[in-house]
Amino acid sequence: MSERGHGRLQEDDEGEAVVSPLASGLLSPYTPTLYLHGELNAVVARQFVEAVEVLTYERKVSAAVIDIATDGGDYFAVSVILSAIAGSSIAFSTYASGQAYSAGALVLSAGKRGARFISPYGAAMIHGMLIAVSPQGVEDAAGQARFDERLNESMMSTFAKNCGMTRTELVERIAKTGGRCLWLTPEDALAIQLVDHIGIPHITSETQFGVAGVEV
Repeated sequence: MSERGHGRLQEDDEGEAVVSPLASGLLSPYTPTLYLHGELNAVVARQFVEAVEVLTYERKVSAAVIDIATDGGDYFAVSVILSAIAGSSIAFSTYASGQAYSAGALVLSAGKRGARFISPYGAAMIHGMLIAVSPQGVEDAAGQARFDERLNESMMSTFAKNCGMTRTELVERIAKTGGRCLWLTPEDALAIQLVDHIGIPHITSETQFGVAGVEV
C-alpha cells in the first residue's frame, strides 16, 4: 500500500488506484468546501469520508460547506455520506448551487438546521427509490422487493423528518403532483423546509453561517 497522501493518487488495499479528495476536486484546497458535483457513487462516498477526515484532523475546521450539483446516485453511497455528516464534529452547511435531485436532495436536507441553502438559480427534486431488479428466482425477487420497500420507507422518513413533516405528508405531497417526483423551485424548497434560505452561504465565524447575496 502506498503512502497516504491528499494531493495525489493513492492505492487501496487491493493495489487499485484511488484518487484523493484534493486531486479529485471534491475538496477545495482553499476553503472548507466539499463539492458533490456529478453522480453520487461508492468512489465519491469514499472521497467524501476522506475529505471530512482532512477537514477534521488536518485543517481542524469547525464549519464547512457542502456544495451540491447532482442528479443523484446510489442509495448506499449517499448513506455513507449521510453517516459521515451525522458522525462529524463539523457543522455542515449544505448548498444547492445547481440541481439537488434525488439523493442530492437528501444530502441537502441533512445540513445543519438553519444553514441549508439553495441558489436563486438552483432546483431540487424528491422521489422514492428507483429499483433495478436482476434476473433471479421468484422467491428472491419477492424478498428483494420487501427489503427495497423498507429502504424506501427509511429514506422517505429521513426526508420527511429533515423537512419537519411526517412521511405520510411527504408521500401525499408527491402523489398530488400526479407523478412520482416532487419538483421544487427555490421558493418551493423553502416552503417545505427542505432548505432554510435562498441565497449563497458563507462562513462568518466558527459554526455560524450567513447569506451572501439577496434572498428571493
